Amino acid sequence: MRKYILAKFFVAVLFMASTITEPIHAQNASDQYFTLVVYYIRHAQSCANAASSFQALKYTDPELTNCGLFRSLQAGTSFQEHLRNQSITLDFRGASRLRRAKETMLMMAYDDFFNKGATLFQLPYIGESVTGGVALLPENTAEESAVQIPKILRTFPGLTSAQINTKYSDNIGKALVSYSSFRDNTLRQIAKDLYNANPKSTYYAAIVTHSLFMRNHIECKRPNGDKPANNEIYSRTYVFKKSDGSRVKESACIREIQFERPDKIADKDKGRCSYMRKNSQGPEVYNFPAHESAQEAVNWMSQQVSPECQK
Repeated sequence: MRKYILAKFFVAVLFMASTITEPIHAQNASDQYFTLVVYYIRHAQSCANAASSFQALKYTDPELTNCGLFRSLQAGTSFQEHLRNQSITLDFRGASRLRRAKETMLMMAYDDFFNKGATLFQLPYIGESVTGGVALLPENTAEESAVQIPKILRTFPGLTSAQINTKYSDNIGKALVSYSSFRDNTLRQIAKDLYNANPKSTYYAAIVTHSLFMRNHIECKRPNGDKPANNEIYSRTYVFKKSDGSRVKESACIREIQFERPDKIADKDKGRCSYMRKNSQGPEVYNFPAHESAQEAVNWMSQQVSPECQK
């Protein structure tokens, strides 16, 4: 009987440390723990998404289409309202190494970056890959930061180089994809840094990643099993120990905001894509002027896209 009771005890302990399915926002009531809620967001439509199969195959680290920028601003408006309705303020904003993820985050938290000076953190391990390991396709291979980040700064002159921080991705293979490495190393370090900088019970992070990573690696998918649509938002909640930052619990993925995006767009909607340009300067010549608010940016961007994009 004693062996049976001990066996049941160890099974219970193992269960408590595993992934759980119910919301766990309130499960860190003890002074020993704190909670990190992560909003995982799929990037917006990229130039590779809108290209022919042949064009996409040779497109390295594509930027967003004009339509992708516009829809990210729209999605950001919905996201910010969703946060305000729950009295939530983001403590952290991150994106994968890929350019399309960074541009999506910049647009979806426009006021944070362009009017409040927020920092965008480049994160490892969360790129696009079917099974993990190394992403092989050019469109899923990030350019070196020394090349990519200046392009982003030229595109968005209201942004400063200090606002794109690579400290979490330094010395880590740029094409390596692994949720366990991200969760157990990078996310744990982010959680520890947040707690050490400003101790409190709950933190909120928004991270832009990719559809296959979300569906295949973290089980964030549509009810029918499909991968998330562009700009869709899901969440996972993590509980960490205050003493050493170790993770003790993790929720299942919850769909927060859904979007239905028509695939058909006009040539105008991908004008910044390099295959649509006749000069050799590439997409970085596209200039997105700074605006006083996200709504002003939406209004300006609506003039840069077609009615099909705005549906």
